Amino acid sequence: MMRSIKIIIGAVWSYVCLCKVVPYVLYEAYDMRLFAIREFGPIIHEFDPYFNLRATEYLYHNGWAKFVTWFDYKVWYPLGRPVGTTIYPGLQVTAVFIKNHIFDKMSINDVCVYIPAWFGSLAALFTGLIAYECSLPLFDSGSSGTCEEDRRDAAPFGSILQNIPIIAWLYGKVVTPILAFFLRGITLIFGSDLGLSTQSSVPSSIYSKSRIVDLSSPAVEIGLIAGGIMAIVPAHMMRSVGGGYDNESIAITAMTMTFYCWCRALRGSVHFQGWSTIVWGILTAISYFYHGEDMYLSLILLVYTLVPLSYLVDLAQNYIEPIQSSTYWVHSLQLVYQ
Repeated sequence: MMRSIKIIIGAVWSYVCLCKVVPYVLYEAYDMRLFAIREFGPIIHEFDPYFNLRATEYLYHNGWAKFVTWFDYKVWYPLGRPVGTTIYPGLQVTAVFIKNHIFDKMSINDVCVYIPAWFGSLAALFTGLIAYECSLPLFDSGSSGTCEEDRRDAAPFGSILQNIPIIAWLYGKVVTPILAFFLRGITLIFGSDLGLSTQSSVPSSIYSKSRIVDLSSPAVEIGLIAGGIMAIVPAHMMRSVGGGYDNESIAITAMTMTFYCWCRALRGSVHFQGWSTIVWGILTAISYFYHGEDMYLSLILLVYTLVPLSYLVDLAQNYIEPIQSSTYWVHSLQLVYQ
C-alpha cells in the first residue's frame, strides 16, 4: 500500500515538475527578454547587432557561396573587410535557417530580433539539464544486485563529478558523511526522508538500470532550480534580450548544449551502454562544432582537458575505455578544423 502511494506521489510530482514548472520557467525566461520589444518594437539595438543583421541579410539574399567570399568595402574604410573569412557565421546561418524552414512568414529582421529571447530560454533549459545530469545517483549498471539494492547502497546526492579523483576523495570524506547525518536527522524527526535520498519515482518494473529513464529526487529539483536561476541571472539576460542580436545570444546556448551532451555521454563511462554512449558522444561533437561557429571556442576546451583525465582515471580503475571520450574527440576535431 505504501509503495503504491509513493509511486502515485512520485508520478504526480514528476507531472507537476515536467508539465507545469518547466514550461513556466521557460516561458518566463522568454517573456522577460521581450521587454525591449514591447517597449520599442521589433528593432535591433547596439552596434554589433546591426552589423550581424546586415551580414544575415546578405547571406539570406545572396546565399552561402557568395557570403564566404564577401568582401565588404563599406566597412573598415579605406581597407574594407573580408567578412566571410573573419566572422563567426553560426549566428547568421541559424537566423537564415529559422527564416527558411521554421518561421518563413516572419521577416528576416523580426527573426533576428527574437533569436536572443528564443535562445535565452533554451540556455535555461540546457543549464537545468546539466544540473540534473550532474545530480543523478551513481548506480553500478554492472552490479549483480537488484535496482532496489543499488538505490539503497547509493550515497545520497551522488554525482558524476565523483569520477574526478580529488573531488571523489572530498565527496567521500566530507560531503557524504555530512549529507548522511542530515538525512538521518530528517528521517528521525519526520519519520521519512521526504524524498531527499536518491530514490527514483519510476516503478521498479519499468526502471532502467542504464538510467535512460530516471526521475531521481533531488536531481529533478536541482535541475529546476538551476534552470530558474539561469533564466533570470542578469549576466546572461543582458546578452540575450530581444533585439540584442549578437554572438553571445546563441553562443551561450550552444555552450550549455555542448556541456549537457558531454555530461549525458558520461553515463556510459563506467560500463559501456551500447550505442547510447556513441550517439551522445557524436551529438557532443556536433554541438561543439556549432558552438565553435558562434563564439567562446576556448571555453569549451575545458572538455578536452577532462578527456585525458578521464582516460587516466578509467585506466587506473580498470574500467572499459571511455567510448564517449574517443567519439567526441575524433568527431569534434574533424568538424571544427573544416
